[in-house]
Amino acid sequence: MEWKPLDRASFEAELCFDALGPVGIVRTVSRAATIEHSEAHVRQTAERNAFLIMPIQGTATLSCCGREAVLGEGDFALSDSFMASKVVLHSTHRALLLAVPYRLLEIHVPQPEAVLGVPMSGRCGLGQTIHVLLQSLWAQAERGLPPQYGQQVADSLLALIATAYAIERRVDVAESSLMTARRAQIKRFIETHLRHPDLNAVAIAKALGLSPRYVRMVFAAENEHISAYVLRRRLEECARQLCQQPWLRRSITETAFDWGFTNTAYFARAFKQQFGVTPSRYRLARSARSRTVSRPPR
Repeated sequence: MEWKPLDRASFEAELCFDALGPVGIVRTVSRAATIEHSEAHVRQTAERNAFLIMPIQGTATLSCCGREAVLGEGDFALSDSFMASKVVLHSTHRALLLAVPYRLLEIHVPQPEAVLGVPMSGRCGLGQTIHVLLQSLWAQAERGLPPQYGQQVADSLLALIATAYAIERRVDVAESSLMTARRAQIKRFIETHLRHPDLNAVAIAKALGLSPRYVRMVFAAENEHISAYVLRRRLEECARQLCQQPWLRRSITETAFDWGFTNTAYFARAFKQQFGVTPSRYRLARSARSRTVSRPPR
């Protein structure tokens, strides 16, 4: 994205990042500016994320998906990194943002396009609850949130956001059919039990009271076998954990075992096939890249 300050001579900005499991939480401070994510930027975007923006001080206007959301303090709206968008900060501005992997948003909001660019008030109802909760979560993240609770916190927060849109804006985030409802249920179960080595269609079916054949059939509409989905998600979580500071002292084998792999040779082959390099080279490359990132201006 490109930041275009209203006054280049006096422009200052700061960005601080932390994590709630797979969800990034960001605090920004900026003077008046326009932040543009153009079609050219979209073409360069490798990972699809949804971004929730919530001003804490000042106002902002988000343009996304043909919708325009004027956001006051505590209000929020969502954008998609695979679509062009623009945020106008009208004055000195503080905000909290969430960076949510799009596939995770789809688990909680089966039709995310229905809520992109739709503003939610942070002054009443569940919107107000989310406003207060996000500020509390940022304070907790600064103090240190135990990483083993990050996934649970993220799931609860996303479920609350989805419910707020369903109730207060009357945006239909309910599943469009029994089949898509079942698929969302299966994905939620997979995300919760991803670390279990015996996670497969049979185990999922037994836990949800379904037949293995039905579970495979429901998932087939995704053009990805359920076993391939489980493998991909485990590899993604391993890759993420390999590069995060709290786990840098853990061995690659320990990380693989943490995420349900029981055969290190199989893990290494699958990882290289997914990311093009071995786990050790992936960790070294990402660690080197993170050391070259410059600090934000103060």
